[in-house]
Amino acid sequence: AQAASYYLEGRYEKARGALRAADRLGLASWRTSYHLGLIYEAQQQWPMACSHYTRVLQLQPNHRAAVGRLLFLSEHSECRVPPAARRLG
Repeated sequence: AQAASYYLEGRYEKARGALRAADRLGLASWRTSYHLGLIYEAQQQWPMACSHYTRVLQLQPNHRAAVGRLLFLSEHSECRVPPAARRLG
C-alpha cells in the first residue's frame, strides 16, 4: 500500500524502496516485479519495465496483466511478447 501511495505521488524511488522492503518481508517476487514494471513504465524506462514484466511471466506464465503491459509496449523491441504468452488472450 505504501508503494502505491508513493507511485501515485510520483515518488518512484520511494515506491521502489517500499517494494524492496516488501520483497524482503516475503511478498511474492512476481508481485513486486509487476509493480516495479509499472514504476519503470511511468518513468518511460521501457527496457527496465519490460524486463520486470517478462520476469512476472517467467514466474506466473498466465499473468494476463503482465501480458497486456508487454503487448501495449510491444513497439519497443525489449517488450515483444513471447509466442506462448500471446495464446493467453
